[in-house]
Amino acid sequence: MVNGSEQCDDGRNTTVGYNVSGCGPGCKLPPSCGDGIVQTGEQCDNGKSNQDKQCGGCSSTCQLNPYCGDGNTDAACGEQCDDGLNAGGYGFCGRGCLLEPHCGDAVVQTDQGEECDLGTQNSDGPGTECTTTCQRPGSCGDGILQADRGETCDDGKNDGSCGGCTSDCQKGPYCGDGVLQKERESVPKAHHDPCGLPLTRPAIVEPCRGPWRSRSAPRPACWRTGTREPRAVCPRGSRP
Repeated sequence: MVNGSEQCDDGRNTTVGYNVSGCGPGCKLPPSCGDGIVQTGEQCDNGKSNQDKQCGGCSSTCQLNPYCGDGNTDAACGEQCDDGLNAGGYGFCGRGCLLEPHCGDAVVQTDQGEECDLGTQNSDGPGTECTTTCQRPGSCGDGILQADRGETCDDGKNDGSCGGCTSDCQKGPYCGDGVLQKERESVPKAHHDPCGLPLTRPAIVEPCRGPWRSRSAPRPACWRTGTREPRAVCPRGSRP
């Protein structure tokens, strides 16, 4: 018989397990889901308010129902996204599990580097006008010169090497740009043409195609430096 403040009384009152029938010491009910106290293994316990539902709250088994912030996108709860943090920012999920500005929202975010945005029509297929990364087809580094986008050079490597292209598709340093590239355009002793004249620019060795005036000396390779022609022969007084 239950008297006064007793929750139960089965005459033995020795039950101490979880979620089991019977009565515990002191005529108190054993711990269980629904007693309003979060026990070990329970995620929540709202007592009589425990209810299985689509979004939020505590279930009848004392586990959390789907909610914004659980890392799962629950479309039925109106969530557009859920990364668990929902701190917001371009391309991330914001408060209320709603998408922040991102590629694919049909709004061109030029401050985020977008060139276009056709929303659900963004595609990487042939004939597309806007890619899935919100760029116009073709880009710096694809090896195709696109002058209409301000490119002056695109060799596909774009490593800024001498005679190559920079990472932003502009011409890199080259012989003839009016700037001495000391590490590339020095005149070491070994860099002389067959006539013994120093080269002021990197030489291009080509087989001689012009007449060679000497019958005794072997025909040398021709050196082009920008100031001497490939078919030039040794001037008087120079060494073959």
